[in-house]
Amino acid sequence: MNELSREYAGALFIIASEKNCKSEYASYLDNICQSFKDEPMYLEFLHSPAISTNEKISSIAGIFTSFVPEDVLSFVQLLCEKGRINLIFEITKAYAELVAQSEKIINAVITSAVELTEDEKKKLQLKLESKFNCKVNAIFKIEPSLLGGIVIETDGKILDGSIKNRLRDLKEVIK
Repeated sequence: MNELSREYAGALFIIASEKNCKSEYASYLDNICQSFKDEPMYLEFLHSPAISTNEKISSIAGIFTSFVPEDVLSFVQLLCEKGRINLIFEITKAYAELVAQSEKIINAVITSAVELTEDEKKKLQLKLESKFNCKVNAIFKIEPSLLGGIVIETDGKILDGSIKNRLRDLKEVIK
C-alpha cells in the first residue's frame, strides 16, 4: 500500500471521526468498490484521459448520490478530479485499517488441524479478546498438517500451539 493511499484515507478518516461516522463511511467505501468490481468498465471510464473531468464528476454524482453521503461523494469526486480514482481500492483498505485501529479491533487468523465447534470458536475468541483487551475479528482455517492444537496469527505475531511445532521443538532438543 502506498503512502498516498494512506494520506487520502487519513483525510477521510478525520472527517468521519468529526461526524462520528467512521464505520458507516467504511461501508460506503466498500459499496463503491463493489460497484467498481461489478462494473470494471466504469472505473476505466473514470480514469480515461479522453473523458472530461466535469463529465466524470457528474457521472459519479448521478450514480452514487442516492446512497452515499455528501462527504464520501465529494471524496470520490476529488479522487477522480486529481486522477487518483485508480487508488480507491487501496484507499478503502487503508481506511478500514484506520477504523480497526481506532476501535481497537484486531484480526486473528486461527488455524486448527480439525474444524472447531461453534462453542469452541466462541470461547477462543472471548479468550483472545480478554488477552488482548480489545475486540477480535477471528478468521478460522483448517490445516490438517498441524496434527493437533492451534496456531494463532495476529498483527504479525504467531502463537504456535500445534503438535507439529511441539514435535519440531522436541526433535531439536534430541539433536
